[in-house]
Amino acid sequence: MTAIVQLLDLISCNRLKIRTKESFSNDRAKWYGSAHEIWFDGAKGKNAKNMTYHFEEWFSMVKELQQDINIFSDAGPDIRWVGDEGGAAGTTCWSTINRTLVTIGTDEVEYLNTGDRRGVDWVPAECDVSIRTGWFWHKSQTPKPLSQLLDIYYSSVGRNCVLLLNIPPNSTGLLSDADVDRLKEFRSAIDTIFSVDLAKGSTVKANSQRGGKNGGFAAGNILDDNQDSYWAPEDEYQKGGCWIELTAMNQSMTFNVVRLQEAIGMGQRVQRHEIYADGKMAANGTTIGYKTDCRRQSSELKE
Repeated sequence: MTAIVQLLDLISCNRLKIRTKESFSNDRAKWYGSAHEIWFDGAKGKNAKNMTYHFEEWFSMVKELQQDINIFSDAGPDIRWVGDEGGAAGTTCWSTINRTLVTIGTDEVEYLNTGDRRGVDWVPAECDVSIRTGWFWHKSQTPKPLSQLLDIYYSSVGRNCVLLLNIPPNSTGLLSDADVDRLKEFRSAIDTIFSVDLAKGSTVKANSQRGGKNGGFAAGNILDDNQDSYWAPEDEYQKGGCWIELTAMNQSMTFNVVRLQEAIGMGQRVQRHEIYADGKMAANGTTIGYKTDCRRQSSELKE
């Protein structure tokens, strides 16, 4: 079983930490099984008591009970809030920030939305948004249309982020049929869009390759379906930037999405990118990260 756990009210938690640790360990932590994520979202009412929370102590306790869990807050340490609840990251989105510049519960919205190229902490952003207008189920509301969900997908997953899509239980405690149907439609649409890799079978060349011809970082690695192999240019600066070119063999094709990915085991490095089709610019942008989906009006590659 997996679960996402949210701690909504920490007002009394500081002084109860030691007292509740044993019961939490023996009850909740085991009942949830392997929990993937826990939220410390820092939200509280305008008239709530102003106090200091011992977040670092709580983070340590959570990691002791669930070693593989991801801790979410404005400042991580594992995942950060993206700065809005609309499901959209900045068009520039670095996975790095400086955690010392962020206080949980405050509004460094722009910083969280774009990340920090010079950041020393790897804290990818998570885009949280509801499938409905609000976070809770109301009979008068309906799920967002597929077109809007796809826009959210491209603005979150397609901008180097994690997407957390809220599905509220209805008054019977179950997910509504309308929401479930829309989720299935959403999943099917994503699978269909990315079902065919048009780059397969292309010839690939690049203007720079780390280690030379036999260095293990050949341009063709981008097409081998192996996440552990990749193309890498030499570290030395290349005038005009580094480029990689794919040539489709004996076919024409039409496309409107180009997916780019970095080998993030090496960190996030790309600051700017441009995509050309038959010599004409098809798309451009800044960061790439784990995954960036570049959308545009349909482009046709001719034989």
